[in-house]
Amino acid sequence: MRSELPNIDVMPDSALLTAEEVGGLMNVTPNTIYRWSNEGKIAKPVRIGNYCTRWRVSDVRAALNPEPVAPRKSPNPQAQRAAA
Repeated sequence: MRSELPNIDVMPDSALLTAEEVGGLMNVTPNTIYRWSNEGKIAKPVRIGNYCTRWRVSDVRAALNPEPVAPRKSPNPQAQRAAA
């Protein structure tokens, strides 16, 4: 039976979540969470002992709500005029 997802809006940034909880929040499997972590798509987990890994709530929030990236401006003024 699947447990209820945590409400990360009321949790402190330092709280820790399991791969199952993070996967539930992102609607993916725990294996995908581990893969994304290895690929650098999300933050690395915190290791607690030999067989226990957790993700910080602050890192999960950042993954769920990424900062928008502004379009880069061309460093060449002539290229900007040609495009206009």
